Amino acid sequence: IIVQDPQGYYFTAGPSIIADYLVNDYLLVSFKTSYSLGYWKAVDLSSGISIPGYPLPHFYGASLELLSPWGVFVEIDHNRIINRGSNPNKGNRTDFNLGFKFVMGDSRQ
Repeated sequence: IIVQDPQGYYFTAGPSIIADYLVNDYLLVSFKTSYSLGYWKAVDLSSGISIPGYPLPHFYGASLELLSPWGVFVEIDHNRIINRGSNPNKGNRTDFNLGFKFVMGDSRQ
């Protein structure tokens, strides 16, 4: 499969918003969102075709997580590439995660 721009790995920077809300002693809700602007294309994909002068993409991400004090969590994570050029390439990804995180200390004092 040959992929045209936007493809590869980029250095990006941009604003983020993070909000945590402690519902009760057993549930923390965490929301994160970010918008990043591409500043430099570091690496092309091995199956990629780089187009000189093609505008660097922007990236959007958002996640919502529910976390228990025992480390069990459920998360939905969505990421999207914002293609600023003329190629029809666009991509997005949504992940659903269920797992365990190590929780250090007890802040419920």
